[in-house]
Amino acid sequence: MELKIVELNKNELNKVIDLFCLVWGEPREQVKEKTNWAFLNSFSKVLVFKNNKEEIIAVRGGIKWPIIYNNKKFLCFQFHGTCVHPNYRRMGLFTKLNIAFLESCKDEGVELIFNVSVKASKLGYEKLGWQYLKGFHRLTKVHPINAVFKKNIDEEVIVSDKIEIPEIFFLAREKQFKNLINTSYDHNFLNWRLSNKEENYRFFSTENACVIYKTKIKKNRKELIIGDIFLLNKRFKDFHICLSKLLEKEKPYLSFTYIFASHPYYFFYLGFLYLPNPLNYNLNFGTKTLDDKLKISNLNWGVGFLDIDTF
Repeated sequence: MELKIVELNKNELNKVIDLFCLVWGEPREQVKEKTNWAFLNSFSKVLVFKNNKEEIIAVRGGIKWPIIYNNKKFLCFQFHGTCVHPNYRRMGLFTKLNIAFLESCKDEGVELIFNVSVKASKLGYEKLGWQYLKGFHRLTKVHPINAVFKKNIDEEVIVSDKIEIPEIFFLAREKQFKNLINTSYDHNFLNWRLSNKEENYRFFSTENACVIYKTKIKKNRKELIIGDIFLLNKRFKDFHICLSKLLEKEKPYLSFTYIFASHPYYFFYLGFLYLPNPLNYNLNFGTKTLDDKLKISNLNWGVGFLDIDTF
């Protein structure tokens, strides 16, 4: 059986979508929108395995992500869209495709790759030199008074068609995230980050804070997922006021976020009674450095859910 690794021809993106739908079992429109968001741009990189019938049987994708540390920008990719056809598993395609991706990235001067992986693929990444960092947690809060979701409540929430964060918040973020590895946000990148219409991103703001979030209904209960909060000043009072008003407006049964313990607002969440899961305390946040001169193992990360492709 002749198999080959090639760079994805964007005209064949529907073949990738078909494979994602087969493997993940998610609705096609949802998969299509997310795949288009991730790969139909000038800054993503996608390698695929093809068989002798030119069928795509495995995918390895990455999104160039603007990671920064104290004004130093890294040439960095966040992994997205690992997938192997069920009929071609246990043939080493996952490893071979990742090795090819790493070799190509190294030739292009890429310094860093990061991703949050499922437990099943963690071991495979570790064999390729991935380091998994402690401290990336899911923080959850239950709001039992909102146990039953009512449709009319949701309809009262005003959803902005365009998420606009004033420039002053980006400047404040730069100061608050100093000495942390974080995503360098500006209007252009944030607009792309939130361009996946299937996710129904929402925006809420007060005078001193902005929140990017989304909601889902599960078993007739509303969940609120927080991407990140932008604060004009690093003050718990402003955090508390903004999040309290948002929760009162949306009335979720449960709200949560994913965040590093070194994130500037991590202890604000704890103070607002968001708690980590002790049974699944550290999530699988992995990093791979491709530049031997890049020393990041002792640096702290200021990454939240907005910085992860699954938000």
